[in-house]
This record gives sequence, structure tokens and C-alpha cells, in this order.
Amino acid sequence: MPMIRYEGLFAVALVIGLLLLKRLWIIAAAGGLLAAAPVLIYALISTANNSYWLPNSIIIKGHAPQFNIIGLLKLFGFVALNHNDTASVILAPHLLILALAALLLYILRYKEHGGFWNKYQLNLLLFLGTTFFHLQLGGLGWFFRYEAYLVVLGLTVISMATFDYYGTRLHRNRFPIGQWPRYAAIIALVYLMSQPLTDRALRSLIQTPQASHNIYSQQYQMGSFLREFYPNANVVANDIGAINYLTNIHCLDLWGLGSIETARTYRGETGFYDTGFIETISRAKKIKLGIVFKNFTLGNNPLDMPASWVKVGEWTIHDNVVSGGDTVVFYAVDSTKAEQLRRNLIQFSTSLPQGVTYQIQ
Repeated sequence: MPMIRYEGLFAVALVIGLLLLKRLWIIAAAGGLLAAAPVLIYALISTANNSYWLPNSIIIKGHAPQFNIIGLLKLFGFVALNHNDTASVILAPHLLILALAALLLYILRYKEHGGFWNKYQLNLLLFLGTTFFHLQLGGLGWFFRYEAYLVVLGLTVISMATFDYYGTRLHRNRFPIGQWPRYAAIIALVYLMSQPLTDRALRSLIQTPQASHNIYSQQYQMGSFLREFYPNANVVANDIGAINYLTNIHCLDLWGLGSIETARTYRGETGFYDTGFIETISRAKKIKLGIVFKNFTLGNNPLDMPASWVKVGEWTIHDNVVSGGDTVVFYAVDSTKAEQLRRNLIQFSTSLPQGVTYQIQ
């Protein structure tokens, strides 16, 4: 699990804790070592190359605890319950509903179904614990991605525990006719509570085709443009996936996910992240071309690109549901290359997909 996504460590840690409660020392130790192995291997390689022991994406996007009084208090639920935080369960009603349902089911089942060590009870606890840790240390949103595994996990364990609970009661004829109105009310309540999940499912089904089209119209076209005209160039960008996958460029990532220099500065370790820093590091990296979202922001801070950069053109997609910005701007970081960039954009723009508008200076 941690080899796929580091969030898997939340569930692994809870399972190891349960194994320790059972005094299964060897299994707990073996499981812990195996789960930690990919993290440790990455950490050794990364720190040997003067980077963080965790991936930059986790360092920048996550909620790493600060080891002071306020930071320690936040570890006990402040992030998960703070309505002003982007990882708050209050801003994710689908997770809130699942967590409340799991907690209620756990309480209802406790005496009647084997207490703490019943397998369905443990599954419910694992879901609740994993959700809590994710909200404390991870993130939500980003086109349904980050909490998707929690939704599947929650629906699975709740369905299993519910079937076990009510299936047993049905077998024992524990549903007298006189209580049917009560159970009808429970079913109606469950239906109403499931609306956030239904809404999320419908939105994801409707928006996914459009999201795929957004990525093709913007990110894939950026990569195709670079592959055709600048396959090995030094490029500065702030959305680096497709352009690096499709080319062999040397990329300076303004977000810091792929560039340790910008990540350290963004986190305040090596100076102040501003327009001057962008200009200085771009010059040091011998950047020739920039492809940056219009109205680029880092965190909540808008940043202008250096005045020495020559804006040559821009592409705009419409009905955007997934990309970080509707418009990407092309800059000649080396002003002597502006005319060449202009010619290349004119030539490539004729092949842009329908619906993409462009302007060339």
C-alpha cells in the first residue's frame, strides 16, 4: 500500500497497533518493516541527492505537524474539524456521513456482535482511524482523487457490517411487524444521509469526460508543442506532468513538486519566494522558455512573472473542471528567442483541438 500511495501508512499503522494489542510481536514487526521499506528506500535515495526524505508533493500539499504546542494540539483533531481548513471533514459531507454511519453502526453492534475484536467491528475502526489520520495529515478534493480510497473503504466496511448485523436479526426474526414503521423511518434517514455520496458520484460521472478533454486540450497540447519544437530545452512551468512525460526537457517547477530549490524557498527555508526569486533561479538554470498559468498563485499568493520575460502567446480552454487554470501563457524567458517562439506558436496553433482559443502577441 505505501508503495502505491503513502496514505496507505495510515491503515498500516492502525493494523500494527492492533497486532501489538494482541501481542503478536513478530507479525507486527515484520509488517511494520515491510510497510516502511519503500518509504525508507526512497528517503535514502532522496536525501543522498540533497532532497527531502518524503516526496515534495507530500511535503508541500500535506499537513505536516509542527512540533510545538499549537502543532501538537492540531494532531488531536483540530485540522479535521476546523471549518477553515481545506482538509476539514465539515467541507466533505460525503466523508462526514460515512464516518457518522460507521460510528453509529459500531455502537449498535458492539454488545451483540463480539465486542472489540469482531472482524466487522475492526473494519469499522480501521475506516474511522484511517479517515481521521487522512484529514489530519493529508488533503481532500483535487477532482475527487485524494479521498477516493476512503469512500470505497467506508462503503465496503459499512455494507459488510450492516449486512452482518441486520442479516442476523432477520434470521432470528427480530423484525416484528409492530416495529416496521421504525425501520421504514431508518431507511428513509439512510436515504437522506446518502445524498452527499449520490451527488458526488453523479458529479464525478458527469465531469470525468470533460476533465479528460480538458487535459487533452491543454496539458497534452503543451507536451506536444514542446516535443515538436523544444524536446530537450530548459523550461520553467507550474504544471509539469504531461510536458515531462512527453519530452526530455529540463524542467524548473515553480510549484516545487519536481524542483527542490523552489520547494525549499516556498517553505521559507532558503529565502523569500517572489518574482525576484523566480527571475534569479530561471537565470541560474539557463531557462529559455516559460509555460505558466495566467494569474499564477502559490498558495493564496498571486505572483507576477518577471518583467524581463517576453509574453508571446496564450492558450485558453473552456468549460474547465480539472486543470489548475483556464489559460496558459508562453514566455520567452530569453528575450532573444521571442521571435522564434512566436513562429513556433503560429505554426502549432493551427493543430489545436476545436474549442481552444489562442492569442499570439
